[in-house]
Amino acid sequence: LSQDFGFLIPAVHIRDNLELTPNSYRITLMGVAVGEAEIRPDQELAINPGQVYGMIDGEPTIDPAFGLEAVWIREDQREHAQALGYTVVDSSTVLATHLSQLLTNNASQLI
Repeated sequence: LSQDFGFLIPAVHIRDNLELTPNSYRITLMGVAVGEAEIRPDQELAINPGQVYGMIDGEPTIDPAFGLEAVWIREDQREHAQALGYTVVDSSTVLATHLSQLLTNNASQLI
């Protein structure tokens, strides 16, 4: 991202917050919450990119980075979900993509 923006992105600090539910995270920028979500470390997120060819069993949710309909699924459902047209990512990628999107959306505040 630093190359895209033309300046160094400030360091990201990770802190435990007992006010949040387990598996939840909050991203703050200059002390202001700009995003939060809940992830499932033992599952993968099947994101509906707009056209899928069937439904998949799992826990419905919203992709935190782009606001798309999504479903938390078991790892063994990955191939089936991809065959139906879902984009499937692991939970760490969900968090990293959300952070990247928030940094992009708020880049002017980082200068």
